Amino acid sequence: MCGIAGEFHYKPTEHFDQSGELVLRRALQAMIHRGPDDTGVLSLGTCHLGHNRLKILDLSSAANQPMRDSSGRYALVFNGEIFNHRILRKELQEQGCEFRTSSDTEVLLHLLIRDKEKALQKLNGFFAFAFLDIEEHELIVARDRFGEKPLWYYSSEETLFFASELKGLKCFDIPKDIDIVSLSLFLQFSYIPGPHSIYSGVFKLEPGNYLHATRSGLQQKEWYKSYTDTAERTDEARVIEEFRYLLNDAVKSRMQADVPVGCFLSGGMDSSVVARIASQNTHHLRTYSIAIEDNPFLDETPFAKEVANYIGSKHEVIPISNANMLDEVRFVWDHLDEPFADSSGIAVSILSRKVKEHVTVALSGDGADELLGGYNKHTALWNSLHRGMTEQILPYLLPIIDILPESRTSSRGNKFRQLKRYARGLNLSLKGRYLLWASWADEQICEDLLTQEVSVRKGARINMFVQDILASDFNSVLRADQQLVLTNDMLTKVDSMSMLHALEVRPPFLDFRVVEFINSLPVSYKVDHKSRKILLQKTFAGDLPQTVFNRPKRGFEVPLEQWLRNELKELIITTLDPKSMRSVEFLRPDAVKTIVDLFYQNNKSEYTSLVYSLFVFEYWYQNHHLNH
Repeated sequence: MCGIAGEFHYKPTEHFDQSGELVLRRALQAMIHRGPDDTGVLSLGTCHLGHNRLKILDLSSAANQPMRDSSGRYALVFNGEIFNHRILRKELQEQGCEFRTSSDTEVLLHLLIRDKEKALQKLNGFFAFAFLDIEEHELIVARDRFGEKPLWYYSSEETLFFASELKGLKCFDIPKDIDIVSLSLFLQFSYIPGPHSIYSGVFKLEPGNYLHATRSGLQQKEWYKSYTDTAERTDEARVIEEFRYLLNDAVKSRMQADVPVGCFLSGGMDSSVVARIASQNTHHLRTYSIAIEDNPFLDETPFAKEVANYIGSKHEVIPISNANMLDEVRFVWDHLDEPFADSSGIAVSILSRKVKEHVTVALSGDGADELLGGYNKHTALWNSLHRGMTEQILPYLLPIIDILPESRTSSRGNKFRQLKRYARGLNLSLKGRYLLWASWADEQICEDLLTQEVSVRKGARINMFVQDILASDFNSVLRADQQLVLTNDMLTKVDSMSMLHALEVRPPFLDFRVVEFINSLPVSYKVDHKSRKILLQKTFAGDLPQTVFNRPKRGFEVPLEQWLRNELKELIITTLDPKSMRSVEFLRPDAVKTIVDLFYQNNKSEYTSLVYSLFVFEYWYQNHHLNH
């Protein structure tokens, strides 16, 4: 796990651009948290490559990057891990290739020398890399299948700039013009769906894609698409056997490291299964969970402890109190690349900070919900397509339901919140219903906050994620989640928050063999009117306490509403005061004040997420956009 950055001029020249190397070093310094163990640069006139290293495999200096082959013709900067590197190494050795390190970086380098972009199909892992052929003046910049590792880029007529984080990319000479359509999407979803970013013309390389830069300019090509056709599988015992084997192998391969490895363990189904498998491959497994001290409704500590005792791991509970929360939120806000308001990122940062004191690599359960239908919205969507009496009556009761008080921090308030959203969604088309239940704020309210009309442009962008959703194919809903939510919210959150503390997080559920297998299964193995992640339950029910599978779904959340109404209230109100706002070119201060007043004065809890998103944008705008 590392950070990379670079600059590539399409037209080669003999002139050595010394200023380019200086800018590259500033970009690497801005991302030093991603790889504090070593920094290296390669400057070749019209191409500059840089790397911050977090040492995980082969801790020697010989494995530092940029890495070049013995001829000096090829160079590589690489962020990520290749979990089948030993198999690939053996294959290359049999063809006469000699190695001087035991790193996966050198394996990737030689594989790319041999196969160029065709090497991508052979890789099992997560990555973002840049591979340079100096003689041909050719650069390949690639991103992994599901977007586990980030890659931002900007291309002018003459130059390609790229970096692992926007804060690194911003060090180069690129325009920084706010994209108001991205702002609207951020307010609705709490994140900005790729390939777009908060800046016009700055893009996130799409998962399973690569950039090919040559003397002729830049091309983007897709190298992977995971969404296979669904196969009829009635041989349940065989399906369970295959799934168990694939997930076991995915966990085992992700425990490869020359540094300590641990597991995130919430006590929920996904992380518990991963930790259980990991415990069978080591006698010294460390597991970690957080405790929300001031809100028992969100605290999963008892469940995590029960699982840890069952699997025999050395478990540590990391408390999140209002005191350490206030320290952490500013740290998170101050390190945002672009506006991102998934508040559970604060918890991931706190967890990662503590876990890093003990291990450098942590396994997680990320991806299982999007693959196997683990969210509440999946059950809701399934039920909405198989309507019973409840679904027929609820839309007519909406005026009464709307009066009920909602909250995410109490059991009763959370049920009222879910009931309202469910009733509203039943009146919409399937695609509209999906977007409502995938959003954190009302679409029209978000657009009314803006100074420009964006609905047409925004509709075209978001349609790419929902255009293939079909009522006759519930798997299409899960595929939409994998494209929209998994890549842009969940994986972005985990990578950015863990790498703030130089912690590598590995999710075994996103081994491409596991993903392709699950995506090929009928929906009956995933979700129905009362159950979620059916295959996971049937496969591992005998491996863990039954409480893991029987308890209600609980997200990895923080008591956001409680914080906004108490510890953060003064800061929120001051920042979003019309007299203090500086983003008035994009947000209407009067409309923002209306939302803030509805939340604080009228006690409208349904605006919790929107108030937080408005604050995060204004904070980012003042402290990142205007000051950098």
